[in-house]
Amino acid sequence: MDDVIVVDVTDPADPRLDDFRDLNSVDRRPDLPSGKGLVIAEGVLVAQRMLASRFSPRAFLGTDRRLRELSDDLAGCGVPYYRASAEVMAEVVGFHLNRGVLAAAPRPVELSMPEVLRGARTVAVLEGVN
Repeated sequence: MDDVIVVDVTDPADPRLDDFRDLNSVDRRPDLPSGKGLVIAEGVLVAQRMLASRFSPRAFLGTDRRLRELSDDLAGCGVPYYRASAEVMAEVVGFHLNRGVLAAAPRPVELSMPEVLRGARTVAVLEGVN
């Protein structure tokens, strides 16, 4: 875990956590047009998938337990892992997180239809899925 950037956070008002702040408030949701332009991943598996995708995380917020689970995946990625208690996380996010870790990534430029379809054998179009 030596090559993971771990930042211990005890103050819910820490501005470094703004990407994760008040996610339950409609006007702060990153997935809405007026939102922050971020993709938020919740849980170890989803964070691992994000690391392996075109969505480049810029920060993680999670508990010590989840850091231990993700340490191999985070090694050398150069992205800070803000380690906090579940209580601090709940105060920042606005609700209790059962999965114990969040990742924030800038929303990339939308792919064109030819880019989406290139090499695809099956395509499903879903709207409004949460």
